Amino acid sequence: MPPSQNDDTIEVTFNPIYPWLLIIFGGIFVCLGILLMMPFMAGQNILLGIGIVVAAVASILGGRYWLRHLPVVMRLTREGLEIPKKATTYRWSDIDHVDVKTIYVKGQVNYLCLRLKAESKERYNIKPGGLIRRAIKAIGGDFDLVFNDQEFSTTAEVLKNEIERRLGSV
Repeated sequence: MPPSQNDDTIEVTFNPIYPWLLIIFGGIFVCLGILLMMPFMAGQNILLGIGIVVAAVASILGGRYWLRHLPVVMRLTREGLEIPKKATTYRWSDIDHVDVKTIYVKGQVNYLCLRLKAESKERYNIKPGGLIRRAIKAIGGDFDLVFNDQEFSTTAEVLKNEIERRLGSV
């Protein structure tokens, strides 16, 4: 969570594990492509090996670019909680409660859950009946916003503590 231009703003980026996996698998395929071009291989195929190496180097470069330009998933500003994907900023005064829920599905997955005040739900166009609302209710109970911990470059607990600190100062 590096601070951005404003000292009061914290940007939470996408989890960097996925670009790193792209880089690592690209490196593995570079080695496989070189191995395929070796003269001692029974099925030596130079063109196929060169093609694999070129594609793998491209994936390494793409992973490196992605790693340096991770998208911002959440921004904690002085005004409120900004979600760039939704192009919405939830004001601190509209957030009622924040919690971390843990769900066990082939491992432990944490969710950052936020409950908005009843009078502010209409402002953010949160309707109680839709399919997405029912899915969120299944994961987060009576919370209005649910964020998967695996999307963040930090843990849900750290975000919860920072949001609670900002809610306490409002």
